[in-house]
Amino acid sequence: MNQITLHAAAKLNFTLDITGLRSDGYHLLQMVMQTVSLYDTVTIRKADEISLDAEELATPENLVWKAAAAFFAHTGIKGGAAIQLEKKIPAQAGLAGGSADAAAVLTGLNLLYETKLSMPELQKIGLSLGADVPYCLVGGTAMVEGIGEIVSPLPQLGKGAVVIIKPEWGVSTAAAFRAFDSGMPVEHPDSYQVVDCLMKGHPENLAPFMRNVLEQASDRLPAIREICRRLTDAGAFAAQMTGSGSAVFGVFPDLQTAKACAEKIGLPGEQVFAAEPVPQGVFVLSAE
Repeated sequence: MNQITLHAAAKLNFTLDITGLRSDGYHLLQMVMQTVSLYDTVTIRKADEISLDAEELATPENLVWKAAAAFFAHTGIKGGAAIQLEKKIPAQAGLAGGSADAAAVLTGLNLLYETKLSMPELQKIGLSLGADVPYCLVGGTAMVEGIGEIVSPLPQLGKGAVVIIKPEWGVSTAAAFRAFDSGMPVEHPDSYQVVDCLMKGHPENLAPFMRNVLEQASDRLPAIREICRRLTDAGAFAAQMTGSGSAVFGVFPDLQTAKACAEKIGLPGEQVFAAEPVPQGVFVLSAE
């Protein structure tokens, strides 16, 4: 095998709670997360060194590049990877686009070079790259805790769909956490009740329990709440910001309803997507 192409799925936070702070400054998290059918496409070909086709992204500081470098450092393999990246997941959106791409690179290189690293090994490499990477390697419906390293898969959510709205402005993850650390009061989610609603197939009961503490701390809160209002007015059972933002999603009963909403709800400058739950974070499309 010399080349592999993969889909990297976006993720959503049904809940995002910060439960404490470690002595090293890392935030302790509790999140209910779900991958959805909004994908970047990553193609990896064996090469002598690491390269990335997108000029504005092709630096050693890019998460895709870092993932490849971390893989080769961990395995001791002297090879490289020529990586092509087709972006569809918006940046600075809280959709884990960069982390999803990194997860796809780790998965793809593991298969391409036949290193047979276990999922825990891949997740350990992934955690060194970013808090969302261990989850993105698995995907599906999961409870994620600690600093992102504790991923507890849940029965796959097979019901419902979402409309995602990415406004023309983005949010820095670091800035979002700094805003939370300023100490303003927030209302915490009930992650276990959210899991119960999802597992019982009752997305219509989510609204009282879904919360994102970073949304509540955001200096863009009025704009975020206005997008949430538009989604609930259009029939969403619940709506909130995902991750550190700025994307907002609404939960709908099915994909057909979500698509109908997505076609008419967008405003100038916004990106709008209809998507459904998917059971994995990374999908192999082809290998040759």
